[in-house]
Amino acid sequence: MKIINGFVTNDSFIDNTLTVVSNVFELSDSNNTYAKEKQTYTYSLDSKYALKVFDSTINNIATTVSVIEADSILSFVDYAVKFATNNPLLDFTSIIVNTMSSYNLNNTDIVTNYGYTSLVNSNGFLIPDYLYFTLNNNIQCMLWTSSETFKLLYSKYEIVITLPIPTFITNVGNITAMVNDLNAFDIIEFNTRLDSEKYIYPSTHTKLLNIPFKIPNSNTYVNCYFGFNIYGEQGVFDDILKITLQEYLLTIPGITMVYLENFLPSILEINEFFITPRYDLIAISSNVGQAALYSQNINSTIDTFTSAKLPLVIPMYDSAYVVNNTYNVPIEYNNILVMITNGFYTDINVKDFKTIYPDMLNIATTQLDFSKMSTVTQEFILILLRLMLLSDSNDFITLFTKLTTLTNMSGYAIRSRNSVTYITYKYLNHTYYILPKFEFKRITGL
Repeated sequence: MKIINGFVTNDSFIDNTLTVVSNVFELSDSNNTYAKEKQTYTYSLDSKYALKVFDSTINNIATTVSVIEADSILSFVDYAVKFATNNPLLDFTSIIVNTMSSYNLNNTDIVTNYGYTSLVNSNGFLIPDYLYFTLNNNIQCMLWTSSETFKLLYSKYEIVITLPIPTFITNVGNITAMVNDLNAFDIIEFNTRLDSEKYIYPSTHTKLLNIPFKIPNSNTYVNCYFGFNIYGEQGVFDDILKITLQEYLLTIPGITMVYLENFLPSILEINEFFITPRYDLIAISSNVGQAALYSQNINSTIDTFTSAKLPLVIPMYDSAYVVNNTYNVPIEYNNILVMITNGFYTDINVKDFKTIYPDMLNIATTQLDFSKMSTVTQEFILILLRLMLLSDSNDFITLFTKLTTLTNMSGYAIRSRNSVTYITYKYLNHTYYILPKFEFKRITGL
């Protein structure tokens, strides 16, 4: 199935006031930098509408959108806006059901799985700020009309790396030359290359990271600055930059993991935990108005999830490592069992989950014994419960709605790693990655 992430604009809503961006149908200059190359299409029946495609893939491989596909997408967006505007008294569910049924009745295209977050009232129109639908059973569309919502929820990013010195690649096998050239680092020359590598694509952010280069047989380091042109808000975090840099450096002839460990060891300092809720272990199925309750009991001799499925959830790690570095942790949220995997590159002093939270108890936050845990553990449990609340989402639209409407969600974000979508939160020394339910089902097939 083709998956499209895009932004829809409409010239009638654009505010030309300096520094002002319309609340709908106008893409801010900053948001326009979230991808280097974008496809733009104008609606054939109303040239005020345009679709800007930021990401389009089939099986995680980039692909283009045809003019006919773009026209069909914009046709439904236009219809959805008009239907909501003409039926202001209908509730959320009625709008979704009736928009699809009436559109499908009057068009050759078939729309299914339609949803939206909220309706924005602008110029007398009711406009979804984010909408999600499947077109003709083969195109999954995730579209924004609000720059603010796009900034908050668009999880894709691109990163272009600038090496510290022009001779970096040729010096890989000559450590003396590498150290000498790094000591002669020219910030003006570096910034010129960093800026030129943007070419014609202004970046969302530009950052520098110092990954000190270790001089052999000593405890001495020389500064080694890498530059990053970042396209998209979610690529700005240091752990993401280190991961991307590591992957890039390993493509250079002569650089191996042993090389990085010996000469650029701080690139491996990425403190993280991965959390996988066992949504497949159901004790009591869901009913109307009642969420499912999960089982925390597994037979370790026959349960193959850890060896067969869990490595698919964390594809950036070696399978054997995942199997041997994961804890089964029962928690209060709907009686679910979660699997927490230690980060492969996490600093050894803060690597083991059980060591970090030795006093963690599986009890309700309202029980008196909850206060017997350390304040660090208590806060982690509250964070874990909020992560679970977000993770327990059957689709993107539900997750987005929770992130934008629930309280205490500051700092929680959606990130993509190795084509897997996670919800993340940074607490103390670690970034926590939890798998949403819809991704769990997609990856595991359970």
